[in-house]
Amino acid sequence: MNILALAATNHKNSINKQLIDYTTGLFTGNHQIKTIDLNDYEMPLFSPERLAKNGLPKQAQDFVELTSWAQVVIISFAEYNGSYTPVFKNLLDWVSTTKQYYWEGKDLFLMATSPGGRGAQNVLGQASKFFPFMGANVVSTFSLPYFEQNFQDQQITDTKLDTQLRHQVRAIESPVPHQEDALEKFLNFLSPIWVWLGYGLFAFIALNGLLGGKWFPITADNIFWKITMFAATFTLIIRPLYDLWPRSKHLESMLKWRKGVGLISSGIVVGFLISRNIDLGNLESVVHYFSPEKWNVSLENILERTTEITALILFLISNKWLVIHANRVWKALQKLAYVYVLSAAFLLTVIHQKTYGAICLVLFFVVYQIWIYAQLNRDIKSTSSSRHSQAS
Repeated sequence: MNILALAATNHKNSINKQLIDYTTGLFTGNHQIKTIDLNDYEMPLFSPERLAKNGLPKQAQDFVELTSWAQVVIISFAEYNGSYTPVFKNLLDWVSTTKQYYWEGKDLFLMATSPGGRGAQNVLGQASKFFPFMGANVVSTFSLPYFEQNFQDQQITDTKLDTQLRHQVRAIESPVPHQEDALEKFLNFLSPIWVWLGYGLFAFIALNGLLGGKWFPITADNIFWKITMFAATFTLIIRPLYDLWPRSKHLESMLKWRKGVGLISSGIVVGFLISRNIDLGNLESVVHYFSPEKWNVSLENILERTTEITALILFLISNKWLVIHANRVWKALQKLAYVYVLSAAFLLTVIHQKTYGAICLVLFFVVYQIWIYAQLNRDIKSTSSSRHSQAS
C-alpha cells in the first residue's frame, strides 16, 4: 500500500508532526510510506493571476504527483483560528486547480491534536465534512486532546486513545474487501471501453464523410445524434446523481464513465463536423465553413456553431497531459460541457423538433433542481448545527 503522510502545518516543532510520525510507525505491513514536511511546499499566495502568468509552481506539481501515487493519505491538522493553517490552505488552493474533485478515489485518514482539551476538533470537523465534497473517502478520524499530557516519550500515554488509534490503523491496513456484485463488475468493465468507443466512433463517422457517405447518409435524422445527446446528458447528470446517493456502488462505478461517455458524444459531433465540411476532392470546402452563410445570426446557425465548437474543444482537451499542464484553463474549458449540452438540446428540440432533445433537457433540469435543493438543505442544516454548537 502506498501511504502519504503529512502534518498540515509549517511549524518546525509541530506536535502534529510528532503524531504523524507515531501513527506511521504503527503500520506493520509491507507498505511504502512517504512522510513530507510542508516547509518544502511553501509557495506564493495563490491567485488566479499568478496561476495564469506563471502556471502551477513546481512544489504543487510535486504534491500532485505524490497524491497520484498514494492510495491512502494521512493528514494531521493544526488548528489556526478554528480552521486550516495558511500553508496548508494555500497548497490546497494551488493543487485543486488541476482537478475538480482533487481527492477523488483516495482514502483519507484525518487526524488532529492540540494542547487544549478539544484536540483541534473544529478544524477536524471542517475537514471531515469538506474533503468528501472533493471526492475523498474519509475512512477514519482521530483527535488527541491535551497533547503534553497524553503524548510523552514519543508515544501516546492515554491507553484508551492509543488503543483507538491502533484499531484505526489496523482497519486501514486490513480493510474488509468490498465484494463486487455482478452488475458492479460489469459496470467497471465498461469504463475503459467507452473511451475507445468514443475515439472509434469519431474515426468511423469522419472517414464515412470523407468517403462521401459510403456507409450511412449524413443527415440530421441519423441515430448517432440520439446517441450523442443522451451520452452528453448522462455525462453531466451522473455527478449530481452520485452526490444525491453517495453510498450507491453502482452510481460510483458509472461515475468513472464520464470521460468515455463524454468522448462518445463529442467524438460523434466532431466526426460529423468533419463529414459535413471537408471534401477531399475540394479542399475549398474547409474555407466555406467560415463563410458568412455559415456564421449568420439566425438561431439555427448560432446553436449549430456553438454545439460544434464546444464539442471540438471538449474532444481536444480529453487527455491526461492537458489535465495536468493546462491547470485552471483546462478546468474552465471543461465547463463548456454545459454550453455544449444546452445548445445541442435546444437545436434538436426547437429547430429540428426532436423529442429526444426535449427529454434530455427535462432530465438535465430536473436532476439539477433536485441537486440544488439538496445542497441548500444541507447548508441550512450545517449552519443550524454550527449555531447550536456555538450556543452550547
